[in-house]
Amino acid sequence: MPVFAYKAIHDENTNIRTTDEHIKRICGVGANVLYERNTVGSHDEEYASGGPRALEWLGQVLEGQQPLPKDGCKVVDVTWTVPSS
Repeated sequence: MPVFAYKAIHDENTNIRTTDEHIKRICGVGANVLYERNTVGSHDEEYASGGPRALEWLGQVLEGQQPLPKDGCKVVDVTWTVPSS
């Protein structure tokens, strides 16, 4: 099952290193992961910007599209800001 993970690099609640290590561990045993490390924002801001990204990704998966390599992991640094309301 593919996994979409996202995290603010500057998250004030948990260290990015912890998430990086977890992703590396599950990738090492064959998980299929797209991991977006956001270069901007706080924990709450990443919650607000990550949710819509996760739903878009899930929609692609459910429509039969494969938004990441079939095997392995992809780790990318992105810059997403909170959508304005």
